[in-house]
Amino acid sequence: MNKYHRLAAGLAVFDKNGTEEILAGHRLKCAFTASLGYRPSRYDVALILGHDRMSASRQEFIAAVERCAEPDERDEFRMMWRALDPTDRGFITLEDFEKLCVEVLDLPRCSTVDAFNEASSGSARINFQELEKFFMAATA
Repeated sequence: MNKYHRLAAGLAVFDKNGTEEILAGHRLKCAFTASLGYRPSRYDVALILGHDRMSASRQEFIAAVERCAEPDERDEFRMMWRALDPTDRGFITLEDFEKLCVEVLDLPRCSTVDAFNEASSGSARINFQELEKFFMAATA
């Protein structure tokens, strides 16, 4: 999806109820999800916008999406995440993680449980940020 399609998808959230000029809270996160391809956390939204208010004007949103649309090293990771979480649950399970490690990364199945537990901090799920942090640390 090119940056203009991403931007249009996010702006559609602004236009659902007329011509809103400010989005806040859940609707703002929906607009970013439509534009970025993953559900950002509150922390991600603050980083994207450059402030910790959970609201943005149409112009702030456009500027933020245009900055995010610049290709970066995370694009490949986002595509991998979408493949692991095609129904947009917002998390992956041990089974999903094993598929990634064994089928894509060609790692032995016996090491995947330990890696999953490390990435998930012991919970039964890993979200986008946890998996990204784990892989960034592993490849650094």
